[in-house]
Amino acid sequence: MMDLKTIRTELRKLTAIVDGWESSGEIPALERDLALQKLRTLYDAFRGWSPFRNPRLRRRNPQRFP
Repeated sequence: MMDLKTIRTELRKLTAIVDGWESSGEIPALERDLALQKLRTLYDAFRGWSPFRNPRLRRRNPQRFP
């Protein structure tokens, strides 16, 4: 299971890949596959992640995470 720091890191990696694409150009299949792999990793991380499992988040936001 990923923690919030790892999720943010993976999101930055995905953003870096997508930022390198030209808006008018064709995206190479390898880069699309890399982006999809990062997106899948993030998706799986969010599916298994819960703020209730992180006591630090509960302490900082007691109203949101009782």
